[in-house]
Amino acid sequence: MKNGSLTASDWTRFSGAVFGYKVPDTLIFKIIAVGGGVLAGVLFVSGVLLVYAGYNVTQYCGRILSFAALGLSLVTIFTCYCAPTSFALAVYGLIFLLNQPFSLAFTLRSQGYSSRKIQQAFFTLH
Repeated sequence: MKNGSLTASDWTRFSGAVFGYKVPDTLIFKIIAVGGGVLAGVLFVSGVLLVYAGYNVTQYCGRILSFAALGLSLVTIFTCYCAPTSFALAVYGLIFLLNQPFSLAFTLRSQGYSSRKIQQAFFTLH
């Protein structure tokens, strides 16, 4: 332990003392690298899908894709740092996508109305 920080070799010494075996340092580094790489790839795909789905929502198309993007965005909960924000935004997004007037806007878009006409219709209602 240097300067109060725990290194991988400290962790292996600790785990060997507690569990009775020694894990090689290289194995720990490989597990962290592969696990981190897979998680980073999934988070990147989730982010790109969220941006694309967000653009589609502004055009009132791709509602099913938006549900899928919200579901996939919950993967960020595994990073722990983003868990509260991710959960709150997923709940807010579901409330927003399941809202009846917003659902009607998607239906109007599928019937051929432009997004500009849909927005004008909703702004005149309020």
